[in-house]
Amino acid sequence: ICALAENDELPSAYNGDKDATIKGLYASYPLPVGEANLSGYYLRAVENDPNKDLRDVNNVLGFKVDGSMEIASTLNYFFEYAKQSGDVNTTTVTRDASALRLGGGYKTELASLGAVAVEGSYLSMSGDDGKDAKKQKAYTGILPSYNYFSAMLTEGVIALEDIEDTGLKALNLNGSISPDALEGVTLGFGYTKFTSAEKITVGADKKDDLGSEIDLTCGYKYNDKTNIDLTYARFSPGDATQKDGDSASMLKCQLVTKF
Repeated sequence: ICALAENDELPSAYNGDKDATIKGLYASYPLPVGEANLSGYYLRAVENDPNKDLRDVNNVLGFKVDGSMEIASTLNYFFEYAKQSGDVNTTTVTRDASALRLGGGYKTELASLGAVAVEGSYLSMSGDDGKDAKKQKAYTGILPSYNYFSAMLTEGVIALEDIEDTGLKALNLNGSISPDALEGVTLGFGYTKFTSAEKITVGADKKDDLGSEIDLTCGYKYNDKTNIDLTYARFSPGDATQKDGDSASMLKCQLVTKF
């Protein structure tokens, strides 16, 4: 999840082809314990169909704690929770979902190796337990911050609309190293496992394995103004993926320079 003020993202349900009113509020406060910050945010988006009797109301209320500690090297951590409510087009379907993201990382310098960083995170987006068919069960509020899900997102193998009735969970582990022997070069590795919050019926069985993704990255800092980044991502579907079992891969090269 990412706060609106950080990424300026709109609710994923907003598609831009309707009149909409969007209001948001964001606040942050430094905590007295360690180098930590507490932030909170509220977003309300209201869309009107051509038929003014139909409205899509999306409310998101959340908070986030993030900080770091110096223990030999740098230990960082974060925790974020958001609650979503509102009506989906008519009062017969209501939003009742939440999202949770937590994790942390560690950065240090190793002799003869260079700078090393590792990080892990857990994301859960789910809603009503399914007893009421008139509840939307996936969190579709502020768009999650997918840093390592490149192939899965680019190819649309799993889209948020595909999991409206099941929700999504993701466990991510990644790391990077900047070798002393290769000045300006950073090598990275990421692994993400996706599961549905509720079981999906596939044939005669119920499955929850949506698939996994491996990301490999290589970055080169040419100077203070120019960076070159190369990313290779490979998504492998699980037995519950509803996209004909297709895999997805992505290769991206990016040159960024400042003037």
